[in-house]
Amino acid sequence: MEVTTPVDVVVAPNLKITEYFGNVASKDPRLSACICEVTGPCEEAYQTPGFDEYVLVLEGGVTIRVNDKDQFVEAGSGLFLAKGTRVKWSWDRPCKYVPICLPAFSPANCGREEETGDHIAKPEESMQALRALHEASKHEYLYHVAKVPRWEACKAAGRMYYPPTYKQDGFTHATADASKLIAVLNHFYQDSPEDFVCLRLTTKSLESSGVTTVYEQTAPVGDIPAIDAGEQLFPHLLGGISTEAGVVLQELPVTRDGSGRFLDIPGIKDFCEPSEKARRRRIVRSQMAAAGAAALAVGLGLGYLLGKRRA
Repeated sequence: MEVTTPVDVVVAPNLKITEYFGNVASKDPRLSACICEVTGPCEEAYQTPGFDEYVLVLEGGVTIRVNDKDQFVEAGSGLFLAKGTRVKWSWDRPCKYVPICLPAFSPANCGREEETGDHIAKPEESMQALRALHEASKHEYLYHVAKVPRWEACKAAGRMYYPPTYKQDGFTHATADASKLIAVLNHFYQDSPEDFVCLRLTTKSLESSGVTTVYEQTAPVGDIPAIDAGEQLFPHLLGGISTEAGVVLQELPVTRDGSGRFLDIPGIKDFCEPSEKARRRRIVRSQMAAAGAAALAVGLGLGYLLGKRRA
């Protein structure tokens, strides 16, 4: 048996979404199930999701637009939206509903179109926070690669480590996706002659020393321009790295060739994320189990509605 802790993945002026199962709350890409609460008039941007969506409308109601036709779905009703359906949700009253998505919702597979305005249920700042939650949920560890002389000096003195560009950048750069480390090193540090060491950490180990981690777009390191990582977000540490026991979980060597090019971090492959191909195979193998979970969730939702009617 597994018990999950719900996570508020969206907290916007008129919309709150609490995830009970999914990429963030249970770190399971098979299925997501949330409770959504709308408190005032608003609407979602058009989206064409890459998932099937089962919706239980518990309170109030929602207007669904598909093929330029509006349909009001009232409390006590269920709704199914097939994968690939271009849809717009809008509310003129408070509403409470449960969306169940197979596979699980993510900002990458929701097919959300660009749309702005005060009427939008999830403004851009809410979407940025949602993307950050999903990026953080993919990775168990964080990595910072430090110059050996600077790191060893901080350890010997028992003081907090800060990278040379901390004051200029305003944070300590880190990487969550271990497979990106060598490319990052060669982009930023190939001209630095010092030896480097890779520090393995977690957000929790950093929090134990009072340092918060935020996920943001790539940024310059000192005067070196940011690396192009597309839409991927990177962890930025709002503070230094403590040399006290328990913050850095492991120190890994970093190898280079004679020209200074970074080659490898021996041992890092033990912590690399599984390939997308392997991830998809796991998703396919678990589709039947996910469908069963969806049926159970629908049954629970219907039970909730019947119970309210009898009360």
